[in-house]
Amino acid sequence: MTPPAALHVVLGELASPRALLDAVTTLRGEHVRQLDTHTPYPVNGLDEALGLSRSTVAWWAFAGGCACALAGAALQLPGTSVVAVALLSAALTGVVALGVMLSGRQHPAFAHPLFVLSASSSGFWVSVSTRIAEDAERAKTRLEALGATNVTIVVEHEAPHT
Repeated sequence: MTPPAALHVVLGELASPRALLDAVTTLRGEHVRQLDTHTPYPVNGLDEALGLSRSTVAWWAFAGGCACALAGAALQLPGTSVVAVALLSAALTGVVALGVMLSGRQHPAFAHPLFVLSASSSGFWVSVSTRIAEDAERAKTRLEALGATNVTIVVEHEAPHT
């Protein structure tokens, strides 16, 4: 059995949120799909530039809250506290929302192992992932042409299974 090809991650730092948005938009226009960004704070328009769909968490939380409210209304017996039912409904809505968020395949990470504290708390980074070394070199050249600095290729080899 042949081992899987090593993962090549090309990282480049952009000077501003606008430069990051422009670079991501350009790369997506060139059909680069394995893109990710790493920013110190949310950047408006970045989800659309990356081609990410809207989250369904709010709708699931709303549905869970409605179900809890209906269950609470059904449980209203004489002497039952309305406040207790409302608090239970709110708590269960939070549990539903948390469950949906954790069950999602792609949720935001607060830190990436490639970054040290200084890089993760400042700077606007874009990364391109590929398993083809030549594509990684092309991505590095393209990021430099788009104005990225500190462009580097990190090669991650699959750990051998023992």
